Amino acid sequence: MANHIGAKVYNTYIRNSVIIEESQANKINLFDNYKSATVTEDYNSFVKEFLNKL
Repeated sequence: MANHIGAKVYNTYIRNSVIIEESQANKINLFDNYKSATVTEDYNSFVKEFLNKL
């Protein structure tokens, strides 16, 4: 499907977390304040995958 519409699809799954909602609501940087959270690890994995596909 992605090839048909010309979209890129990534394998990294980013879990839903209250930490995301809290950091957005409080305008807090997720990477600075929640370095060891699983969702931060998910975002880091996505960035690595994204950069490898450039």
